[in-house]
This record gives sequence, C-alpha cells and structure tokens, in this order.
Amino acid sequence: MEVRLKCSPGSIWLLLILLTASQAKADTDADAVRILRQMFQATKKVKSLSYTMVKRERIKGQILTQRSKVKLALAPLRTYLYQETPKKGLEVIFAEGQHNDKCIINPNGFPWINIYLPPMHPRVLQNQHHNLFKSGYAYVVGILEHLMRKYDQQLADIIQSKPDVLWQGRPAYMIHLDNPNFGIHKHVVKQGETAWDVARQHMIGEYMVLDRNPDVGFYTDLSPGKTLVIPNDYARKMEIVILKENMLPALLRVYDEHGLFEEYQYLDLILNPAFSENDFSKSNPNYGFKKL
Repeated sequence: MEVRLKCSPGSIWLLLILLTASQAKADTDADAVRILRQMFQATKKVKSLSYTMVKRERIKGQILTQRSKVKLALAPLRTYLYQETPKKGLEVIFAEGQHNDKCIINPNGFPWINIYLPPMHPRVLQNQHHNLFKSGYAYVVGILEHLMRKYDQQLADIIQSKPDVLWQGRPAYMIHLDNPNFGIHKHVVKQGETAWDVARQHMIGEYMVLDRNPDVGFYTDLSPGKTLVIPNDYARKMEIVILKENMLPALLRVYDEHGLFEEYQYLDLILNPAFSENDFSKSNPNYGFKKL
C-alpha cells in the first residue's frame, strides 16, 4: 500500500525556512567555538603587552571604575601601572624576583614616599577583583577553556558569535556566552583553606567568595567548618570582543544574576612591544617614584 503525504506550498516553504535557520545557527555556533579556540592559541603567544585598561568592577554593590596605562611583560612577570582615574598619578611596579617580590607603589600623595608591599597585601588588593598575577590573558582563557570542557555537549546553545563588529575602529568578533547552568551552591571550608583555594577549586573569581559572604573580611579569614555561599560557575553571561588582526581580547564583560559584575577594556592594545629594564624601574626619569 502506498501512502502519499500532501504538503501545501506554504508548508514546504516554512519547512525550508526552519531548516535554513537551523543550519545557520549551527554554522554560527561552530564559528563561535572556532574563534574562541583561535583566541586561546593567540593569547599563548603573547610575551608582552601595552594597553590602557578601563576596568569596571562591582564592589559592595557599586560599580567602581579605574583607568590605567599598563606595561606588561611575562615570564618573568613584570608590570608597570600608571593610574589616570580615580587616583591620577598613582604608580605601581612589580618585577618578579626583584625587591623581595614586593610591589613598589608611588601613591602620589601622603605619605609622600615609595611604599613596598607584597602583591597579596590587603592594601594592594583593596577594591580590586583580581591580584596582579591575573594580569594578561592566561587567567580568563583558563576560565573559558574550563567552561567549554564542562559544557561541551551544550556549546551550541551557550556560545554565539557576531562576525563583523568594530572596536576602536578595528574589525573584531563579538562572542556571547549565555550559561543557563549558572547557580549558587555551598562549600564547607576545610582546615587551612583560604578564599583563593576555594576559588581555584571551583574555577570562580576569588572576589566572588567575598562578595557572596560579606562576613568574610579578607581572603584568609576562613575558619574550618564554615559554610560559604558561592557560584557554581564564573559567569551567568559573558561578552568578549576579539580583534581580528591578532585574535586577542579587547573587551570582556562578566555578568551574574544581578547584572554586570566586572568589565575590562583593553584600549590602544599593542602586542609584544620591546620593553627595556628601565620600563620596570623606579629610576625611570619618566616615572614619578621618589628618588632617594
């Protein structure tokens, strides 16, 4: 017996449209994953960077903005920062293996001397989501690689791309990550654990631990048996702008369930500039450090 199905011209066109849209989405998702993987490879070739960082971070419910000029060299880690806002003239130098691995800080104000502090000192980390060891791209790439492994079977629904956007007049890609799995869970503190340890275990930002647990004053203020409330992933949503010319991130926005959590803009980005030792020396005549 032969069965014939009758389809109207309208239903055939609808089917074609749905199939085309489905294929277009699959192609877009595949492009997004490909672009991210190319970005991962490009960031691993970075040896040094020069850029202006515009940073917006949510601290105790308020978005704080900083704008700084940054010189960054990797392996060994060396960095120079000149803050334009909010504290114009504040400077920080860190050179791994030098000055007892302390930051040299010119506060451009009281107490009118150079200050030497460890990078993880509370004063250095005050009103900051991240420490200077997270400078560059390795940290954020590690987070993204983790999320892509964790949700490998859902990538088509999580990651999308816009292939043609402009960033400071430079051609770029825009990547959107929408994570429906984002949620809150609990962590019971073990003996000797710090907020940094908890963040590493769960692949979240260390400031997220403090943000969700306001009774924790600093990263080391944890007692065994204490129950922490923390996110299960780094972000509910992320937006990333990637420059086509070098496949490096120029913008990263991170959202949780309350809205924008942090944003980092890399303006005037220069890849692998040739720095000298003087670029990371307080003796540089172009810097404002006190000469003793």
